[in-house]
Amino acid sequence: MDERLTGNPILANLFGMNQWANLALIDACAALDPALLDADAPGTCGTIRETLWHLIETEHHVLAALVGEEHATRKVFAESPAGDLSTLRLYAHDSGEGLTAWAEGVEGDPMLTGEWDDGPYRAPASMFAAQALLHAKEHRTQVQEALERAGVAVPDLSAWAWWASLETDGPETPTI
Repeated sequence: MDERLTGNPILANLFGMNQWANLALIDACAALDPALLDADAPGTCGTIRETLWHLIETEHHVLAALVGEEHATRKVFAESPAGDLSTLRLYAHDSGEGLTAWAEGVEGDPMLTGEWDDGPYRAPASMFAAQALLHAKEHRTQVQEALERAGVAVPDLSAWAWWASLETDGPETPTI
């Protein structure tokens, strides 16, 4: 670990792992038959495609709140929820980079205020960071389970697989 880093390098690494897992799952799904992605998938947010779009759109909402955009949930993707996965991958890359950069620069646990779903909020940044990580993990698990039920092999999205990918490929934006 680089001792000169400011902000929160542990949280930045967690967001880096989250980004890697999101991209790996999107990439795995992009290779599948579109009919499978668009079929009803019990346990998800409708279909696999809709669940993936929901996951990444919500990450953008959280990032908007973390960087101080007052109306964070009013940002929506025009393509959502039926857009192609190559476009979604770009959004996932951007939100992952943004969340990692935010974590690398944040000091302490600032209190955030704004509107969420047309209601005011006042909450520490750690609540939004935790929500982003937990929400993404829940939906990735739902998609993986839907894929397994369909007989599709799922990618290993564990922390160990992420770490191994860093050792073989190197991170795009190293924080460790």
